[in-house]
Amino acid sequence: MLDEGNRQENRRVAELILEIQSLALKTADNPPSEANFWILEEEPELNFFIDRPLHSLQESPSPSFSIDSDTPLEIDLEQGLSEIYRQVYVDETLLRNNIDRALTTRNEITLAELVELYPIAQGLAEIVAYVGIAKQEESYYINKTKFEYININSVESEDQLSLTMEQVVFRRSL
Repeated sequence: MLDEGNRQENRRVAELILEIQSLALKTADNPPSEANFWILEEEPELNFFIDRPLHSLQESPSPSFSIDSDTPLEIDLEQGLSEIYRQVYVDETLLRNNIDRALTTRNEITLAELVELYPIAQGLAEIVAYVGIAKQEESYYINKTKFEYININSVESEDQLSLTMEQVVFRRSL
């Protein structure tokens, strides 16, 4: 059906072209005497499909709010300060020292072995810091073919966390 429609359309276009050619040949022998024989009544309207938007944009209402400056805000200073103090800061220098001390007696050590020597005090953040250190140094690496199991104490509660992760190996620099 589509092919037949295309054929009919192509046939009609060919007929129009032949008709335009025959009119052009007739007027070639007898050209119009006026300089402006073809005058447009209005400005031409150009419709380029690329100029059309992909979708119609709808204006969203602008947000409005009001601040009541007469009523003071109640701020719980103690709660705000306790949240600041509960944030965990992991000292990477201390962790690097732990790695260096462990590597004085051996050529390499895994993160699981290191955690047994120097237990985790700051929870998962400390593990993440050890992995970050392993990614920064050339002599340290992460073995993606082996997995190790690490048990650490949770910072929030007395629960024990069990981690299964790719083996992190710290190797002494040569």
